[in-house]
Amino acid sequence: MIDILIVGAGPSGLCAAKTFLEYNRDADVALLDAHSSLGGVWAKEKLYPTMNTNNLRGTMDFSDFEMDGRFGVAPGQHVPGEVMNAYLCAYASQFDLTGRVRFNTRVVAIRRYADGDGWALTTENPQTGTTILQCRKLVVATGILSVPHLPDLKGAGDFDGRILHSSELGLASEALVDGPDVKTIAVVGGGKSAYDAVYLAASTGHKVEWIIRRSGRGPVWVFPPHTYLGPFKAWREMLITRRIVSFMSPCIWPDFSGLAWLRDLLHSNAVGKFISKTFWRLIHADTLRDCGYRTDPKLNILEPEQSPFW
Repeated sequence: MIDILIVGAGPSGLCAAKTFLEYNRDADVALLDAHSSLGGVWAKEKLYPTMNTNNLRGTMDFSDFEMDGRFGVAPGQHVPGEVMNAYLCAYASQFDLTGRVRFNTRVVAIRRYADGDGWALTTENPQTGTTILQCRKLVVATGILSVPHLPDLKGAGDFDGRILHSSELGLASEALVDGPDVKTIAVVGGGKSAYDAVYLAASTGHKVEWIIRRSGRGPVWVFPPHTYLGPFKAWREMLITRRIVSFMSPCIWPDFSGLAWLRDLLHSNAVGKFISKTFWRLIHADTLRDCGYRTDPKLNILEPEQSPFW
């Protein structure tokens, strides 16, 4: 009977394991992952050329394990996918987690015991086959992006080319972009991974057909990490975490900051609403300017229909 079983060896699963071991070093903690390497979305088989995070160094690391200069990323630079994998591997090694991960192990069923004392997990592994694992506590850390979603495309069965999900780019990128018979690559979707796929295909000289619905879940916002508020340069990721900025948004939850009066002032009267709406309108305008959506006709079609802050 395993004390604590964690499904998923990505950032959340690794952090959970490390935290449990801090409280009880002698606990039997194990992690399961369907990949052959740890990291979750940053596992080695998930990485593809030109893959970078949306974030700059300093916002992707744990508070107790700094992503410092040894990982080769300077302050103010985006973190490459290979560095994220190396960082998570170093984190796992630092806190004695690597040996606790059972790789290539997929959970196919979970059942709780009738008396509520523990769980039984049915797992499959290419080498060991089907196995039942028992645990007292269970943590599911598979995230929301672990299962690829492929649309049902009419006529896909008659298509001679290869159809793959963006999550497969890491394993199929060479065959895709280096294949001598591949001249045109169609990318369906307007999310961050679609931008990556388009960039990867275009950077290797392929013709790209990018297909995005016009409304609803159309193109997502992709903008530079910095903007200007008047004469001041602001780091967007840090800007939205500042308390004064958070007060610019209404909130249905109780405010225990001690400054509830400020939020009320900004959202419960005409003057306050004018101030908060003007603030977001200016930020929106600055974002459009930074991205060039309104100044470059080639980018105009990629402007999302919704505000980036709502």
